[in-house]
Amino acid sequence: MASEAKEDVRPCDPGTSESGRMQNSIKEGDFVIFKKENILKAIQIRKNRTMFLEKMKFKLDGAIGHPYGTMFEVCNMKLVKVERKILNTEDATDKGIDNRDLHDRNLENQKLSRDEIVEMKKEGLRGQEIVDQLVENSATFKIKTEFSQEKYIKKKKKKHVSVYTILRPCTRLISDMYTNKGPARILNLRIDSLGQILSQANVRANSRVIVMENTLGLVLGAVLERLSGLGCVVSVYSGTDVHGSRPAVEVFNFTKEQLAILHHYPLHELDTVNTDIADTNPQSINTDTVTIEKKSTDIAMATASDVAMENDSDKTGIESGKDKTNENEIIKDNSKGDTTEKNEAIVAIKNTDTEQGVTKETKEKATNGDNKSKRFRYEKEEHSEKKAEWRNKVEETRKILKAGDFDSLIVASKFHPTPIVMDLIEYVAPSRPIVVFSQYKEPLMDCFSKLRSRGGVLNLRLTETWLREHQVLPGRTHPLINMSATGGYLLTATMVMRD
Repeated sequence: MASEAKEDVRPCDPGTSESGRMQNSIKEGDFVIFKKENILKAIQIRKNRTMFLEKMKFKLDGAIGHPYGTMFEVCNMKLVKVERKILNTEDATDKGIDNRDLHDRNLENQKLSRDEIVEMKKEGLRGQEIVDQLVENSATFKIKTEFSQEKYIKKKKKKHVSVYTILRPCTRLISDMYTNKGPARILNLRIDSLGQILSQANVRANSRVIVMENTLGLVLGAVLERLSGLGCVVSVYSGTDVHGSRPAVEVFNFTKEQLAILHHYPLHELDTVNTDIADTNPQSINTDTVTIEKKSTDIAMATASDVAMENDSDKTGIESGKDKTNENEIIKDNSKGDTTEKNEAIVAIKNTDTEQGVTKETKEKATNGDNKSKRFRYEKEEHSEKKAEWRNKVEETRKILKAGDFDSLIVASKFHPTPIVMDLIEYVAPSRPIVVFSQYKEPLMDCFSKLRSRGGVLNLRLTETWLREHQVLPGRTHPLINMSATGGYLLTATMVMRD
């Protein structure tokens, strides 16, 4: 696989029609991909939102309304559109000048000091203007080879020019983003392996696909992008949080129509698919219900207990205050008998004020306790409604899954794939593909053996793809120095009818 070293800024254009141009503009609330060389970051566009990217602080307002693929430069915490320059395609050949007379005297070779560069930035000079000044004030730039000049300019631009390209999210960009950031989070799934999964599973419009994945929703989002709202997808998820386990799906900016074909089913309920009634007490919902009920009960009990304890402590404090006052009265009576009546009057006034304050504080705490109890009762009722709604959706998905006749099965899980595949393979129609991905070979070897023993599958294959990425430049084409060791392993098979 070859890749050009120049920046790839091709937006995922939805079309050239009027509606396509409208969709191609950046809108508030959309997720976009900020790209600078090999750095990719998904950001949601919001007005007055301040972002930090590569030690740069800026607001996103300037991007709204511009088409995808526009280049922006950070200037005074704002995104300013910059015109795209036409790249010079002439061969960068050596013209006889070499670097033999160059000496590493940085302070002498560059006339501009660090303080002067900082002052330029404060005055509002753009990054490209600063780079031009650095080139003009370099004593050795003109005697460098053209290759060295290009490297020098590239290095200075990386440091001083903050130009980002805003692109529309798509499978390729999102996959590259997660691969560059942390490939272990997506099970070291490379873009070439993802492409093979979609191809081997024959994912197309109007397909019915079962997906079980733990790649942050990358595989699921790629399938939904291929279907584009036509077909059916059953996502078998693990854990208790459906949406939190697939953040990549949110980045795709799918519409409601595109997400309408997506159905969720919990992994721990696969054994109830063929029953008449699914488990009415699922772990994915019951856990949250118990937590809220326990939290509501604990807070109500704690509130009542606090009020009672504070009342007791206040009364104890009053009684102890009376005892101390009586002792003081006895002492003072021995010394000066004429001050006893005054002290008794003062103590009586203080006790009255204290009792009134305690009564008022007790009422306030009781009111707050009632408000908390009402709030948690409301949350409990609201959660019960959501629970019933979600239960209905799970039951609907169970019926869809039970009907079977699915066109493909895709498994890319962090768990051992064999039991998952054995449970889900029953719902795949004959002559349909099965694709299982794992970053390790051994689990797939076990699954290979179990499928062959079971029967009903043909063309079992266990493969690994080797990817070599190249830099393609005039006179400088070579493989990249740093490459990934593996993109994972694929187990593919085709379902057939058993006797």
